[in-house]
Amino acid sequence: MIPAPLPRTAVTGLLLAALVAWMVPARAAIVEEIVAKVNNRIISKSEFEERSTYILKQIYQQYSGDELDRQLRDAQESMLSNMITELLLLDRAESLLDLSKVRKNLVDDSASSRTSPATTTWRRCSRTRG
Repeated sequence: MIPAPLPRTAVTGLLLAALVAWMVPARAAIVEEIVAKVNNRIISKSEFEERSTYILKQIYQQYSGDELDRQLRDAQESMLSNMITELLLLDRAESLLDLSKVRKNLVDDSASSRTSPATTTWRRCSRTRG
């Protein structure tokens, strides 16, 4: 017994469903818009908008009148430039310093500042003898 052929509308519907299913992952690939790329780092649109909102909120709280207008203009002109400069400085610091060692030293210094002088002296002696 030979199965009956599918109606033309069913075939069209299946093809359309397959096409939509194939296209959805391609559209989902765009996650975030990039505002700027600095070396191997990016500034995303959401990061830029978040920073802008924070800075503008501070300006509205601190200024009014003509000074508010001037501050808003200055902030809008320099916002992206400041974010790029921050990333450049961070890259430069990472190239000059081993940040994992700096963090460890800061943690060690913090821990040693909480201990008694006798404990600190004992640690120094044990390190030199060790």
